[in-house]
Amino acid sequence: EKTPQGELVIDSREIFGVCGAACLFRRELLGDLGGYDERYFAFYEDVDLNVRARMAGWRFWLDPEAIVWHYGNQAWHAGFRRPDAQNARLVARNRLATQIKFMPFHSISRIAMVEVGALGRALIGRRFLMTLAGKLEMLRWIPSLLRERHAFAKTGDPGLARVWLGSAGRKRAAQPDTPKSATAVGDAQTASR
Repeated sequence: EKTPQGELVIDSREIFGVCGAACLFRRELLGDLGGYDERYFAFYEDVDLNVRARMAGWRFWLDPEAIVWHYGNQAWHAGFRRPDAQNARLVARNRLATQIKFMPFHSISRIAMVEVGALGRALIGRRFLMTLAGKLEMLRWIPSLLRERHAFAKTGDPGLARVWLGSAGRKRAAQPDTPKSATAVGDAQTASR
C-alpha cells in the first residue's frame, strides 16, 4: 500500500526500527526488553531499544498513513544553558556505548575512525570539551556494557539486528517469520506482536 506524504509516496514496509521522538509500542515489547536503557537519558536510546528488540525477534513496520509533526528540540533548548554542547556530550557518550554493546569487534577500527572524526568536528564546532567529556563518561560504563553484550549474545540473536547494519549495497538477509512484529508509522512508529 502506498500513501502520499507531501510530495513523497511512501510504501508500507519493514524498517530497522523506530524514532524515539514519536513512536508507539506494544506494552509487551517494553516488558520483554525492560524498556529504554535509562542511562542514555536522550539520544541513541531509541537505537539501543531497536537493536535489542531486533535481537529478541521483534520486527518493525512503516505505516505511511500515520503522520506526526515533531518540533525538534523544543523542550531540549529550554532545559540547558548550552543545549548544543549538552547534545554533543550525550550523543558522543551514547553513540559509543551503543557501538560497544552491539557492533562486531571487527568493526573497532572503523568505529575508532568515526570517533576521531567526531572529535575533529567537535573542535571545529566549539564543542570539543563536551564531546570529549561524553566519551570519557562512557568509559565508566564499559564493564556493564560488556556484560550486557555477553548476555545479549546468549539470550538473543545479534544476526537479526546486524543484517540491517551492514555496508551499503549489501543485500539484507531474509528475516525469519516470527510472531513478534512492530509497526512504524510515517514519521511516528508503533510496535506490535
